[in-house]
Formats: sequence, structure tokens, C-alpha cells
Amino acid sequence: MTRPTARSKKPAASAWSPRAALRTQVQCHTALEPHAAVAAWDGPDRLTVYLSTQSVQMMAHDIAERFELREENVRVVAEHVGGGFGAKATLGPEAIVAIELARTTGAPVRYALERGAEIMLGGNRPGATIEVALATDKAGEMVGLRAKSTSTAGVAVGTVTSVMFRIIYPDAPRDLQDEDVVTHAPAGKPFRGPGGPPAVFALESTVDELAHLRGEDPLAVRKRWDPNPARKPLYAWAEGIPAWRDRGRWPATRVASAAGSGSRARRFAFAGPSTRLQLEITADGLLASCSTQDIGNGSRSSIANLVSHRFDLRPTQVEARIGDSRYVHGLMAGGSRSTRRSQAPATTPAISCKTSWSSSRRGAGTCVGPSATRRASATMAV
Repeated sequence: MTRPTARSKKPAASAWSPRAALRTQVQCHTALEPHAAVAAWDGPDRLTVYLSTQSVQMMAHDIAERFELREENVRVVAEHVGGGFGAKATLGPEAIVAIELARTTGAPVRYALERGAEIMLGGNRPGATIEVALATDKAGEMVGLRAKSTSTAGVAVGTVTSVMFRIIYPDAPRDLQDEDVVTHAPAGKPFRGPGGPPAVFALESTVDELAHLRGEDPLAVRKRWDPNPARKPLYAWAEGIPAWRDRGRWPATRVASAAGSGSRARRFAFAGPSTRLQLEITADGLLASCSTQDIGNGSRSSIANLVSHRFDLRPTQVEARIGDSRYVHGLMAGGSRSTRRSQAPATTPAISCKTSWSSSRRGAGTCVGPSATRRASATMAV
């Protein structure tokens, strides 16, 4: 299955045109905690699932849809998750098997993959063969890019390796294609950015080759091509690192082995629904609830620190309650966005609630903050 993504513009005349064919191997996620689920039915239409997952709310929705239940009758709990890396972002066989067996037996059922099954079925980054051609003009500006990725995602389709070539560098004409080779192997899954690592490996290796052909500093090429002004200080900082400044130069002729320092540039985009945070007053401080989850990224500590800062409290005076699909909406743990980058906007409306803090502690009603960044909101309930 081939999915082309092509631009109609014709590349300008090229002065440099390195070509490369690179291959990445299949890589298994192998999180410390395997895929596991405990399912318990309460009657024919109410279900609770304790699940190792990256998104309790998404799983509640998917389970309700698959088993034809009302979503409000499905509760998914993940108080602590021992790693995911993308492999626990979808509804998997461990949950389905536990739910079906619990319904059949009329008793709670726990189902967990053993380590061998985890490596086989728990998820993998598809292997890929990527052909890249990069063209620049005499001034060293990119004028065209072509990439074709052939990925082996087992029984799955929809890899997006070549699409990732569109993200960071200028809008030069591109011819990008992704091809899936379907086999009987287990389905591939996202792994720290779907398609991103193989794409970066292929593209950035080709950029290095181009810099070598031009006799130019590889970091200088990236600095010139990257249109984002916010990253300019990052390049300046990298140029001054002793390990980079004093590195060994690329040999004039190819050698069997060499030691040196390399550079890579990467950007990743991730969009999703807003984060919400509910605040409740307790005798000891505040209770902050959100249906996000902690897969080792410190979500609880992040929420407690953010809320305590808004209210001039100690972090120990804020109890963070997460990992339950019944709480207000929280982001899935994915895309490196589930701690401060997404939770901080959700605490912004707490500023307006702060004025009612004293009176609310005396039991005077509730305070609902206005909409803020990402349409986030905060509620203080007495």
C-alpha cells in the first residue's frame, strides 16, 4: 500500500544532490511493566477495568464502543503505569481478553502478558528502508527533497515515516511516499513519535552528507535552513559546546571506523483536546483531579507544584488525583506533552478562583474559572 504526498512545484536547478538508502530495524518497546488488565463487571452493563494504559479516557471510550456500552458506565483506572512509549496508547488484546473472560465467568479476571509475549505482541517500531535524495542550489539552500519509505508494520498499515520529512526544514518542493509491506507479524505501534526516529535518522544523515560535500559545518547548514527564530539560540549554544567546537573532522577519505561528534535537529507536532483540572478544597489544602496518567513522567508532582504555586501553598498541601476516567478530561501520556507543557494552561483559571480562596474555605459556594489557554478550566468545589 503506497500513500504519496507530493508537491506540485518543480525543484530549481541543483548544485548538490546527495542520495542515500538507509535501513532501520524493528525495535520492541519492552516497557518494565507488561501489558496487563483487570476487568470486573457490575451487572450486564457496568464495567471497571484496571489497565496499564497511556490514556484512561480514550480507553473508556474505545471499550464502550467495542462492547456496546454507555461510556458513562465504563470506568478505566491506571493509578501507576510502568512505561508505555506509545505501545499502550490503543485498546489491546490484554484488555479485550480480560473483559470477555470476566463477562463469561461472572468474576473479575486479570490478564497480563509474560515477558516473551510482551516482546512478541506488546508493540514495536516498524523497520523501514528509506531512500532519500536532497537537492540544494549553489548557495546551499534546499531546493528539493524526495523520500520513499518502505515499512514493515506487520498486519498494520498507515506508517508515516516519510511524512515526518515535512516538519522542520523550509517549504522546498517535496516528493514524499510511504509504503507498507503487510506481513503476518504483530502490528507495529507508535514509538516515541510515530515514524519520527527512522525519518530523522535518514534525513539528518543525508544532511550530514550534504554538508560534507560542500565542506560546510553540519550545524551551520541546519541553522541556516531552520526558519524558527526561537531555535536560533539553541544552535548558538550548540556551536559553543567544547565537544562540538573541538571535535575531530570528517576524514577526507572513507575509513573503516572513526570517532567524532554528530548533530541532529528534530521537531515534532502533536495536537489533542484540551486539558481540564478540577480543584476541591479540603481541610489540609487542595485536591486537584484530572484524568491524565503517570507513566513515569512525574504528572502528580507536576500538578501539585503548579497548583501550589498559583495559590502560594506548599506542594505537600496539594493532593493530585489522576488515572481515573471519571475525572475531568486529561491528556493522554504521549507526544512529550503531558506534564508542564499541557497542565500549566489548565491551572491558569485558578488565578480568578484565588480571590475566593478565603471565603470558600469558610464554606461559601464554588468558584468556576473562565476559559483560558487550550479552553482549559478549573473548578473549586466546597
